[in-house]
Amino acid sequence: MGVGDDAEEMLTGAGTSHPRKVARLVVKSQQAWARGRCEAGARPVKEGVLGCASLRGGALGFTVHPRCCMGRVLITTATGEPYQPVRMFFVIESRPWVVQVLAQLRCMREVRKREAWVWVYADEAAAVPLSKRVGDLPVEVQPVVLGTMRFPEDGVMMLEVRSLERAIAAARFFGPILVGRARLARVRVVNRWFAEEEMKKEEGIEGLDRWLDGEVVGRAPQGDEAGLPVEDVGELEEIEVGVEEAEAGGRGGDFPELATALRLRGLRAFEWWRGKGVTLREIMLRIAAEGAYWKEGSGRA
Repeated sequence: MGVGDDAEEMLTGAGTSHPRKVARLVVKSQQAWARGRCEAGARPVKEGVLGCASLRGGALGFTVHPRCCMGRVLITTATGEPYQPVRMFFVIESRPWVVQVLAQLRCMREVRKREAWVWVYADEAAAVPLSKRVGDLPVEVQPVVLGTMRFPEDGVMMLEVRSLERAIAAARFFGPILVGRARLARVRVVNRWFAEEEMKKEEGIEGLDRWLDGEVVGRAPQGDEAGLPVEDVGELEEIEVGVEEAEAGGRGGDFPELATALRLRGLRAFEWWRGKGVTLREIMLRIAAEGAYWKEGSGRA
């Protein structure tokens, strides 16, 4: 790949004090992939049913045809993203205080039997930027549940979603709404995609959700003495959200460091899905060296 000192220096700066630089490069590379290598558009599917994963624009920016990868079929969400479960942990001061706010949102529905709240793709959340807009979804699958919120212990609120883009959207959506009441502290993510046969073995999508209950083998941010990321991440990882970023998110910020971290892991999951064991470090160095992960007309995939 021919990575020189300039790439190392750029990556160090972008990964620490300049997260937006990496974010722009990630989106740029993904847009190049979308323009030059798209194979098929996504089609409406029910949650956990199989289809084409489409991640566009400010998302991962490319379209994946599930049957092109060694005969396996990719599991996607109803809104078109690859199924990749995420658990978000918020620090809260008072559960009643938070519930009071949730009860005022039409996009939040209480499920008392499960002692939970569900976040639906409607009303205030209808404009959440996902691969498929509300109007693109068939009536029979609406309203789509974007996530499930619980209070597992005092001082903690937990939101589970089934894609990286939903996690990014959730951080940006709930940050300003719950400002002063809840702060996003960390995110647990499964660093891989799943095939149809795995869902059948686990007896449904809920069985795959339980991957989040496994042993965490990595925490980010991590780095070596040069400030570069560790070589790679485990299948189940926790990403710490800085207090400053979370507080900025409460004021309407877009969580750039968290979004970049998750999207880079989405790129890694895509590469592993198609049989290429690329590390997170290799992805970041390639972006830093070439200005994009994929370049139009490069012939590289």
